[in-house]
Amino acid sequence: MARITVKSRSRIDARFTQAEINTLTIALALLDIETMETELKEQGIDFSKAEYDHLTLFKKLTDVTGLYPQVQLDDQPQEDETT
Repeated sequence: MARITVKSRSRIDARFTQAEINTLTIALALLDIETMETELKEQGIDFSKAEYDHLTLFKKLTDVTGLYPQVQLDDQPQEDETT
């Protein structure tokens, strides 16, 4: 079970099991900006009190979990086979 400790008003320490971090990663993968904006409004949270660009957090979680691996694209343009 997650262990969450409030250190200060702006700092919270959280410890998660692998299963919990996987769940959080998947939840962030399903979140879109429109839903994020709606939830912030419904919860009465100012946009400055949440990580609005949740993809930054998502990237950190995927680095840890290995979920949603990113495919590296070649920077080299493909040669046209007809020439």
